[in-house]
Amino acid sequence: MINLSNIFANYFNLSSLDLSYFNIKNVENMSSMFKNCTKLLNLDIKNFETSNVKDLSHIFENYEK
Repeated sequence: MINLSNIFANYFNLSSLDLSYFNIKNVENMSSMFKNCTKLLNLDIKNFETSNVKDLSHIFENYEK
């Protein structure tokens, strides 16, 4: 199982992120991936293949934009 939970969590000053070429085809857990990224204004995830993801819980927790 590939686990990306909390990978970008608590990057409070992160404002832009391009993950368009990020291969997540075999990822099963993305929970809390962007938790507390309160300044994230630009997020490119257009090529995300999430068919194997089982847990997306709290992926954008505390994101208030």
